[in-house]
Amino acid sequence: MNLQKRFLQVIGVILIAVLLVGCNANKVEITFDGSNCTVTGPTSLPVGEHQFVLKNLSGKNFGFWVSRLKGDHTFQDLLDEQGEPGRYYLSLTNWVTLSSTTEYEYGKDGEAIYTIYLSSEGEYAIYLFDSATHEETWLCAPLQVN
Repeated sequence: MNLQKRFLQVIGVILIAVLLVGCNANKVEITFDGSNCTVTGPTSLPVGEHQFVLKNLSGKNFGFWVSRLKGDHTFQDLLDEQGEPGRYYLSLTNWVTLSSTTEYEYGKDGEAIYTIYLSSEGEYAIYLFDSATHEETWLCAPLQVN
């Protein structure tokens, strides 16, 4: 009987480990140092809720956004419209649709953890917007949702 109980405990631990690894597999991490935005993690995700972890090392107050690009527009179109990295521009055009943030929290190391619902297939843009002074916009990376 003790052997069976021990076996079930080991199976339970293995299942928890598998679930934790699976949950972190779709996590996208964004690190911003004030002049560069680096994105690590998957470049393609399925429709649904996903975690995005922002490590803002810049000391500035930035809003974090993941937006769907409508029609045939691409991340490159956003870069072309911006002109130079970090340059603020008011219009994110009428072909950009903001995704819904369903949850927001701070992690143990001060990073911001966003749970964002990606509602439909297509190309998305990951970017930061200076929400305090409105002087900077940092386009970080494209994201494909299928």
